[in-house]
Amino acid sequence: MSIDIPSALQNLAPFVGAWHTTGTVVATSAAYTATDTYEWLPGGHFLVHRWDAAMPDGRSQGIEIIGADAADGAKEGHYTMQSFDSTGKADTMRAVVEGKRVAYDGDGVRFRGAFNADGSEMAGTWSLQAESSSREWQPWMTVSLRRRP
Repeated sequence: MSIDIPSALQNLAPFVGAWHTTGTVVATSAAYTATDTYEWLPGGHFLVHRWDAAMPDGRSQGIEIIGADAADGAKEGHYTMQSFDSTGKADTMRAVVEGKRVAYDGDGVRFRGAFNADGSEMAGTWSLQAESSSREWQPWMTVSLRRRP
């Protein structure tokens, strides 16, 4: 079945598929692994991201819906991400995907990363904003996603 993807969502196409994810929590050097899967919702207006992660502090499972960011007038490469996880937490972040570069921004959390040349890997760093008056960003977790065959 072929899905016509609106032009405003075309930059999300490299995410589609199943990924093996590994990473490290920076402060403790504790490793984690996950499976991430991205697929188009029927109609092609939203990308659905599901994860199942073995984190150092326990299992995390969830779903995220990614779509055009209405605040940016559905500008190509700008998206809203709404996630819901197995602990009952719900978050909203904004994303920008330009070429190989990926940036997510939420309340006190952000991600900066990029796909490799052939799109088989994406790597980057999650950061948390300090609660001190400096509000500086501190590395939280490194992450590497490798496309599964």
